[in-house]
Amino acid sequence: MESGEILISGSKILYSYTAKAGIKKNLVLIDINGEGIWNDIRAPDRIVQWNVNVYMPVFPGNEGENSKYHGSIDTASEFYYDFVQAMKLKNVMLMGEGINADVALKCSMNHPEKYSNVIVVDGTGYEGYAEELYRVQKPVLLVWGGARGYRETMIGQSYHDLIAGSVFKVFDGSKRPLKDSTDRFFSMLRNYIAID
Repeated sequence: MESGEILISGSKILYSYTAKAGIKKNLVLIDINGEGIWNDIRAPDRIVQWNVNVYMPVFPGNEGENSKYHGSIDTASEFYYDFVQAMKLKNVMLMGEGINADVALKCSMNHPEKYSNVIVVDGTGYEGYAEELYRVQKPVLLVWGGARGYRETMIGQSYHDLIAGSVFKVFDGSKRPLKDSTDRFFSMLRNYIAID
């Protein structure tokens, strides 16, 4: 991975990326808490092999109330929109796990013209914006760990029911597909995003 820096709303934003010239697909990995899951599972290195450029901006909302992006899923989604705009990215897919998945969905609702696909892994629930999910008009892949229990799986099923045309995959025996079913997850993801 390489590192870069870009000016967004008067602040220098650091980002990591793996990109090849001539590739037209771009994937932005969302991580508002700085957990580093994407690096832990080597997501950028794997995904770039499928002719998809990968970008991971460092979310500034953790800098406290001084950040314009602090405080909500909506403001976090605006940061990712601003990043895509500043980078002049086209044909952008978004992927997030947990709360990051909800940020990805909000991005696609607030700025549908900017995003081509959304990958949601174990979303936290859509409390407060369920009535808005109909606005997601892009292809959405929903991935859920089936071993988390019936209630959690039904949350995933509810997302699927509310998002027209979404694809819902349950990983039986998995509590966290990114961690405990990593190879299976990437095999399925490759089939989903590398088709064209």
